[in-house]
Amino acid sequence: MLKTCLLGTFLLSAIAALPQVDMGTIAGTVRDSQGAAVGAATVTFVDAATGTTTKTQTDAAGEYASPPLRPSAYKVTTEASGFKTESHSGVTLQVQDRLRLDFTMSVGSVSETVDVTSDAPIIQSETSSLGQVIVSTQITELPLNGRDYTQLATLSTGVVRTSSGTNGNTGGSSTGGQNSFVANGTRGTLNNFLLDGIDNNSNDNGGLVLRTNVDAIQEFKIQTNSYSAEFGRSGGAVVNAITKSGTNNFHGGVFEFFRNSALDARDYFEDPATKKASFKQNQFGGTFGGPVLKNKLFVFGDYQATRIRNPLTWVSKVPLLPELHGDFSAPYEPTIYDPTTGLPFPGNIIPTGSIDQISQAFMNLYPAANTAVPDPTFPNAGNNFTITAHLAPPPAKC
Repeated sequence: MLKTCLLGTFLLSAIAALPQVDMGTIAGTVRDSQGAAVGAATVTFVDAATGTTTKTQTDAAGEYASPPLRPSAYKVTTEASGFKTESHSGVTLQVQDRLRLDFTMSVGSVSETVDVTSDAPIIQSETSSLGQVIVSTQITELPLNGRDYTQLATLSTGVVRTSSGTNGNTGGSSTGGQNSFVANGTRGTLNNFLLDGIDNNSNDNGGLVLRTNVDAIQEFKIQTNSYSAEFGRSGGAVVNAITKSGTNNFHGGVFEFFRNSALDARDYFEDPATKKASFKQNQFGGTFGGPVLKNKLFVFGDYQATRIRNPLTWVSKVPLLPELHGDFSAPYEPTIYDPTTGLPFPGNIIPTGSIDQISQAFMNLYPAANTAVPDPTFPNAGNNFTITAHLAPPPAKC
């Protein structure tokens, strides 16, 4: 039985010091209608979800760049003496974005406001990185076996799923081989996983350590080429995931996903004359977030548990009944030699007195063969014992 639990709680404050690798920035130029730079203009970034505000100023050339901002939808406003205030609403910033947003200000009073609500798509001209962002709706609505969001990495160009094995392509998930993938031909073990800007790599199998509840993932970006040196762990893809935070509104949900033997086909190796093996898998949990101090401090938590009860069918080989007592007289048996004389035992049968009692007690623990072999004239040629956990006989007694 496999049992795992994930529990996370995240606090976000307007003054919190957050890592930059999971952030984004907005940069641009502020000019007047004649194309002259507007220096010392104040540029304000307001997070639409939390109401938190961040400000910066343009330099003498009219250039500005925001501090690292958490991915969200923003309202960006610029103010300067002698000019109308100009704002752009609905500027969507995603993980590791480097957006460019320029302003052209009109002469007028600061109290006058120009709202721009239908911008052309913003081009990321500030970065050479190649990648794709997988957003929350894709993560929660696309089918995922085991709720592992790394399966969606293959939605990106140049990324393909690979099988597990010893070929160096194992890696890509917390299970070591399941959901492994390669990007642009690099080995699967060279991928780099980050969660909220923190290293999330397993050093033993090349996968990730924490497979986060997908309902708690806000988005993740998979970068496959020309990414920043701050991701200089390896040459594979960078999977940069961020979790949701609380907002000014309370939000959350609960879930459960299940599989069981009533919905599954019989295992190929099971005896068709016996009861189908039991299988039960439940994944359940929930998320909850909201404000602690409106526009200032927020809380978000998530929980996920996985319960798997899966008796397995085992196929193996056990000694035949005569062999358990030293009788190897059948024509298909190998010749058994007496270690004291170097000669074959008479009749190829080991005398009872020559068998160690401890060894005999150990041999008596073997169950009887219960599976027919392909060649009845050679009954010890292959696997002759099949067991399914829910049909297992009681353990042998010494």
